[in-house]
Amino acid sequence: MNFIKSHWFGALLGLWMVLFIGLVGIVLTAPHYDAQNRGFAFCTQKLADNLADCEKESWCSMQAVLDNTWCDIKIIAKSFTDWIDGKNPYPWSGYIFEPEQPRPSYFDDEEIKNYLQEYPDTLDEMERLKNLRKDMENAQDKDISIEKFIP
Repeated sequence: MNFIKSHWFGALLGLWMVLFIGLVGIVLTAPHYDAQNRGFAFCTQKLADNLADCEKESWCSMQAVLDNTWCDIKIIAKSFTDWIDGKNPYPWSGYIFEPEQPRPSYFDDEEIKNYLQEYPDTLDEMERLKNLRKDMENAQDKDISIEKFIP
C-alpha cells in the first residue's frame, strides 16, 4: 500500500504514456487514404483542410491537431463498439484494413484510344502544357518573369 501512495503519480503518467504511444502506433500503421473514406482517412482529410485554413497560426494549428487526435480516438472507440456488437470480426477492423484505391480514370481504355485517334494532337498539347508548367515553376523559383514562356 505504501508503494501506491509513493508512486501513484508516476504510475498514472506511465499509463498515460503507454496509451499515447499505443495510439500513435495504431495511427501510424493504419491506412490514411481510402476511396470509401473509411478509418482514419476521414480524420486525415479533415486535418489537412483545417491546417490549410489556419494559415500558419500556431493556436489554430494546435487546435486542428488536437481535434484530429480526438477524431482518431473516436474511430478506434467506434471500431471497438462495432466489434462488441458483432459488426466487425476484429476490434481493429474499422481502421486497419486493405484500402480501396481510387479508379485511375473514369473512362475505359477503349474510350481513351478512340478519343486519341479522333484528336491526335491531344498528346502533343498535353506534353507542351507539362513543359510549360515546369518552365513556369522554374521561373517562379528563380524569380524570373513568366511572360517570356507564354507563346
